[in-house]
Amino acid sequence: MVSELWGLRLTRTVHKGYSTGRAQRDVCNITLSTERFTMQFQGLPLTFLSILFLQVQSNLAETVCNGRVNLVVAMDSSSSLTSIQFLQIKNFTAKGLLKRFTQTNSIATVSFADNVEIVTDFGELNSDKIMMYNSNRDYHTRIDFAIGNMTDMMSSSSILDQSVPKVALILTDGKSTSGIELLHQSAMYADRNNVYVMAIGVGEEVNLSPTELDNMTHGINEHQQIIPYRDLTKSVDQVVEQICYLSQNGPLRTGAIRGRYLLTIVFDVTIQSLDLTKQLIAKLLEYIQYENPSVNLIIASVTDGPNSIGRFDEASSQLEVLKFIEHMTTSSHQYFDAVAAYDKVESDFLYAPSDSSNIALFITDKPIQTDDFTYTQNYFKTKSESNSVDVLFVGVGSVVSPDSSLALSGFRVAHRIIASNTSVLTSGLNNIIRAIGTEVLKYPVPVNVSHEAFHGPAEILIGYSNCPHMFNIEKFNRYNKFLENVVRNIHMGPDNVQLTLATYCTGINYVTSIKDYVITFHVPFGLQRGGVITQLQWTTENVIREVLDVYDEVESDVKIAIVIISDPFMEEDLTGLLKEADDENILIMPLALYHDNATKEGIEEKVNKMSTAIPPLFVSWTDLRSNGVVQTMNILGKYLTGNRNDILISASSMNLNDDLLKNNLKLYVRELQNVNNRETSSTLEQKMITDIQLYSRNMLNDNVRNMHAGLHGILMSFLFSEDPTENRIGFVISRGSSSSPSLTLSTARLLQDANIQMFALGYGVDGTRDRELSLITGDEARITKLTSASDIIGAMNSVKNMMESVNLDTDKATHISVALDTSLNVTDTDVKNLKVMINMFIKLWSNGKNLYLTFGQFNRHYYPEFIRQAISDTTHTEMMQRVYSFERQSPRDSSHQVSRTQQALPLHMTIRSLHQTMKALGSPGSSQVVVMMFDKEPVDILLTDIAIREARTDNVHFVTIPIGIDSYPDTFTYTLPLYSLGDVSSNAMGTLNVTLQSVLPQGQLDVIFALDADSLISNEVMNWMKVATQFLTSGMSSRFSKYGVFTFSDQIKEVVDYSDYQSGNLVSYLKSISGFARHPSIQPKPSVVINKLHSLIDTSMSTAAKIGLILIDDDTDNDKDLQSFSTEAWEKGLNLISIGVGKHVDQQEVTSIARFQSDHYLQLRDWDTLNTDGFSWAIQTFQKLEPLHLYVKETVPPVTTPSTTPSVPDTTVVLEECSGVVDIAFAMDASGSLTTQMFNAIKLTVANTIANMKLSNNDVRVRGIVTFDDTVQEVAEDINDKVLLRELIFGAVHTKGMTKIDLAITRLTEYLLLEPKRNARRIGVVITDGKSMKPQKTREAAAAAVRNNVTMVAMGIGGPTDISYTELMDVANNVTDNFLWLKTLQSFLENGTKVLHERICSVTKGQDLITTTAPPVVTKDPNSPEELCARCSCIGRVTVSDPSDCSIYHVCQDSKYVATEYCDPDKFWDTVSQSCQLPMFANCAYGMLSYQK
Repeated sequence: MVSELWGLRLTRTVHKGYSTGRAQRDVCNITLSTERFTMQFQGLPLTFLSILFLQVQSNLAETVCNGRVNLVVAMDSSSSLTSIQFLQIKNFTAKGLLKRFTQTNSIATVSFADNVEIVTDFGELNSDKIMMYNSNRDYHTRIDFAIGNMTDMMSSSSILDQSVPKVALILTDGKSTSGIELLHQSAMYADRNNVYVMAIGVGEEVNLSPTELDNMTHGINEHQQIIPYRDLTKSVDQVVEQICYLSQNGPLRTGAIRGRYLLTIVFDVTIQSLDLTKQLIAKLLEYIQYENPSVNLIIASVTDGPNSIGRFDEASSQLEVLKFIEHMTTSSHQYFDAVAAYDKVESDFLYAPSDSSNIALFITDKPIQTDDFTYTQNYFKTKSESNSVDVLFVGVGSVVSPDSSLALSGFRVAHRIIASNTSVLTSGLNNIIRAIGTEVLKYPVPVNVSHEAFHGPAEILIGYSNCPHMFNIEKFNRYNKFLENVVRNIHMGPDNVQLTLATYCTGINYVTSIKDYVITFHVPFGLQRGGVITQLQWTTENVIREVLDVYDEVESDVKIAIVIISDPFMEEDLTGLLKEADDENILIMPLALYHDNATKEGIEEKVNKMSTAIPPLFVSWTDLRSNGVVQTMNILGKYLTGNRNDILISASSMNLNDDLLKNNLKLYVRELQNVNNRETSSTLEQKMITDIQLYSRNMLNDNVRNMHAGLHGILMSFLFSEDPTENRIGFVISRGSSSSPSLTLSTARLLQDANIQMFALGYGVDGTRDRELSLITGDEARITKLTSASDIIGAMNSVKNMMESVNLDTDKATHISVALDTSLNVTDTDVKNLKVMINMFIKLWSNGKNLYLTFGQFNRHYYPEFIRQAISDTTHTEMMQRVYSFERQSPRDSSHQVSRTQQALPLHMTIRSLHQTMKALGSPGSSQVVVMMFDKEPVDILLTDIAIREARTDNVHFVTIPIGIDSYPDTFTYTLPLYSLGDVSSNAMGTLNVTLQSVLPQGQLDVIFALDADSLISNEVMNWMKVATQFLTSGMSSRFSKYGVFTFSDQIKEVVDYSDYQSGNLVSYLKSISGFARHPSIQPKPSVVINKLHSLIDTSMSTAAKIGLILIDDDTDNDKDLQSFSTEAWEKGLNLISIGVGKHVDQQEVTSIARFQSDHYLQLRDWDTLNTDGFSWAIQTFQKLEPLHLYVKETVPPVTTPSTTPSVPDTTVVLEECSGVVDIAFAMDASGSLTTQMFNAIKLTVANTIANMKLSNNDVRVRGIVTFDDTVQEVAEDINDKVLLRELIFGAVHTKGMTKIDLAITRLTEYLLLEPKRNARRIGVVITDGKSMKPQKTREAAAAAVRNNVTMVAMGIGGPTDISYTELMDVANNVTDNFLWLKTLQSFLENGTKVLHERICSVTKGQDLITTTAPPVVTKDPNSPEELCARCSCIGRVTVSDPSDCSIYHVCQDSKYVATEYCDPDKFWDTVSQSCQLPMFANCAYGMLSYQK
């Protein structure tokens, strides 16, 4: 059936439209074309555009396209464009773009809005006609009509050569009003007619979503751009270049396709196209650069025979490949059999490296075999997913069906290329290079067309559980796929969505954040674009206080505050505040503004007295938007050096009228933001997805080089040698540094203690590896450094000289143990060269006498190939053959294929921790012994063995008793059979005692009993361990100098304190042993994400939704803080939503996060639905959530009150009277930041509240009422007459001074202490619209009130830039119910009396929730980060450890505190290596027992 959707609207030329079909579509990742092509071809020093631009500049010529292309340009003429903007688009088209093409007869132009009109048809291109064209300027923007009609124009034109590539270019400023589905159908119609669609979004704020751009261009990044109007003229070369790459006989791309990938090219063409296909492959080879990381190439034809398939790697020359291609043939089949083509190379994909892109490129000019097309389609879908293969299809000529070939490429149009015979070597080749380059980056993920992308504004934190001890690869991969899909479907940017992604266990670990890539601006709402001009802070002092408040919870590397000053009469003493800012590493830059017709001497004198970290900038109001922005960035540039940079902009309101704000200051702020935040949504998307994938690779850790495994293998080959007196020589060969440096050094120490002389060979440039090898060998002269593994002669000479320098006992045998690195970045070519090298060593050593060789390889583990084989003239040939034929082992850890559970213990961590404890606290003259009992396999027996042997070198003896574990007899001391657990008789225990005494050192002992207390341990095992420990304690106590008992799982806990043994405490010891319990299982806690959400929220984005998405699964349970943290977040106006995944998720946790609102949580039983139903629900829910809500009591119904007119009438609200023995006092803010209406509303609320109290000497007494600004004015004292009080309240004067809340609280406290013997409840009420001038004094005054049993109630009126949430919570003694916040004058008038009355009545009834102990006054802690940095006397950027917490460290810059950083939950900060290490490796001054408790 023929669709008329697009044909009916076309003027002058009537087309019958096109069939929409039912083909699926799949869209790749969104990127902007010019700045990203370099990334597609990794490592290119310049983009294609910049290369071209350099040529243009050098030749002083414009880019001109000589290629042939059928082109239609569609100009958006809808009413969303102004006349000037439409003129700019016409000028770009007529006088810029179209003049660059030499073949103009095949170019046409149209305009579109609600319909499509031809402006110039093919063969009549006329620039003047385009410029003179005027449209009807309709409201609608039908991009789908434009694409459909342009396709029909090119497909049906009689004057066009249909073998020439066809391009439809869209110029628009907004989204299609027809919806995304019709847009998608039109793009697919264009594709079926071999039309490439390119889209240019024009303007500073284009309304096109990433989803629309992808649907139009099929996800081809180069075919979509966003260009501001001011840059249209400068972008002509860029657009011409991209169109010309699609032209016939046009330019070819430059550069190379770089990366790690396996590319297979399989062709099946007719004999007529064979030479053309070979030319195409030969040209393609010119773009493949063989280097590290390696490229593997396979070329095959569907035919059988010796020349039907060739395999090449980085060692192959291009000439070798070309010679092979020359002799290839093709088949005589009538159809192209895609399944047979894939079968030809499937085995190569099965064994491809995990970190390389796998690409199958099919080339044919034959029809595709469609006898069983459904089977073919499903076959490719399955293979693509199971083998991670991306299929690209190239169809040459006209017989290849676009629809059927699309199924082979996974319905990704960007991966299916159709080209004519005359175009395949130009536009066809360019598209192949583009498609391969995209796949090397591993970016394509479909965008769901069922919903719009989320544009915000919003700040979002997404967290999912990922505990190291419960790691599950399947869950981990699905979560990361979910995050990638979310990133691709939101529009990120400072004004759109600010996204942060994290994982959580018992703490939080960031994966990526937009804050890593853009400068975060904190701007008062009155200065934001579109914001209402509101009253800003009064004084410069208050501005700096706001800076300190905002930055108090911001996590950032660099914190800068631009403080705008326009008041030459500033008299505040800012010395203390500026010192406080310096102590908190906040860099303040004063921006002094003056009028052109006024002198700046006064303001210059005042500002120069401020002595700020950044020198002040003086700018006139006239120059502020232009030179002011440039000068600001010139000054700030050298300070913006962190990964996360924040700039806060704030201003005092002195001398600032609305005109200055609107026409100057707001535009300065906006331009400053534009200059700094150059990242687009697409570039942010790319960077964040790269972060997700990098995090995934680091977690899976396939590319691991455990050098300690190789060294341990060398050690074992000697310890179990037949001849313990032999000369021992170890030889390690490595390409890179170790994945676990601390373990490598520990194992090297064991080698030294075993008298093994170590030699090492390193190839390739790696300074870190060379330093490690120096520590292993102990002598720089024992290291051979080669530029590559192919330098066999250099290796031979070096090793020969080294061996001759060794002092060997010639009367003894010499045993050489060689360990070869075969980790992932060791290429197959390296391995081949190393095999030759080792065989040359064997031949060299065969001339010696009484020599033996052990050879093994290592990556994640050590794999011995042969052990202690004699080298002689008769055996070396066989030995060399064994070396040459050995197969490299896979470094991938099979443990990643299943969940890691607590069934296995991290025993090595416990051993290392106890080792350090015994070493540090041992008694002189006593032997240190640890007796360990456990019933589970160790997580890593190699690390366990190293840990035990390393402890032995420090004379710490581990006596290990594995219960029911028969393996590892060389590591563990004594194995207890399971059947012995039931026997706890004296005879059985006596036998155990004798057995242990036989392996213990003689004399006095410092002993620790370490007992397995994992949550899964059985009662029977635990009972046996208790009895055995008690018996051994009693029987051996006479030998104890020090004694302690610990339990362990993934942490260590103290049962009996390790200290001097006291014989009088024996009974107490035995009772403690009897009473120890299992450790609770460690579960991930989603509450840590919610708690972190507060510090990530930027309150300056007051129009943005604040969203936390918490993902919960079966591993999450029993989070006691979840309910309280969630409640607090909701009360602060944050939006929490949750997704529970799995069959055993705690439903209570999922729903409590969402405050039991059914539209805020989703339960998924099937993990497969997370990236379908779950992902769609998340994006759609984001769309529904509202901006930050200020706190208003929800239980309060509206109260009839006067409307908000300039005069607030005296209207009494009648409520139920509060009664009880209560003394109450009120403080009303009368500062200048209040409007007259607001001040009158406060007076009305207090008067109405008092009117609804039972006043008498035996009930409620109003002890005092005051107003306050920078002084306190008394309104009434100890009056019980309601009428008189009402008159006095309404007579209060609006004094309009500064805001000093501390003075008001002090006066209220004095009132309430007038009659202490009355034994009344005391209530102090403070009502204010802003922040105080002295927050610290406010806290001190509130603390004093609480110490005098005063319940303080804080009532706030105003928005988030006016109210200090933290300060008013301090006033309310951090009791949430005692802090009442109403955001507008209207809501205050409607609800204020009711809210305040309800809270006071609750207190009179005893529900005051008061904390009788006042918070302590904060003093300087000598161990605070600020003081630690101040004492370090450090120059530059350094780190210092925390003396009380091993898991954190502080960053200092020139003795100033910068930030506090946290190690992972299972690691401590190590001051030696300056990195987070496992506790047993960390040199933590606080001591290991802090970790154990």
